[in-house]
Amino acid sequence: MHQVSQNRGGYYWQIVVIIDKETEGFRAATIAIDRDNHTRRAYLVEGNSVTVVIVCPDGFIGAIVNTIEGIERYFKKIFWISV
Repeated sequence: MHQVSQNRGGYYWQIVVIIDKETEGFRAATIAIDRDNHTRRAYLVEGNSVTVVIVCPDGFIGAIVNTIEGIERYFKKIFWISV
């Protein structure tokens, strides 16, 4: 598992990518392999798409999204900036 925190405004945000098989495509995130869909079911995520969970500095989940646009929307709302 590869882990990198994103520093935004002095706070550290953890990016977790939930996928159903191993891949090399994500470098700046924690990768969670969810072969049996346990994580997706727990967070009510449907389908086998790539799921991105943004974890706030306080440990709470800030967002669960499926696209780059979803990540951008979340951080724009939080910081009022383009990411």
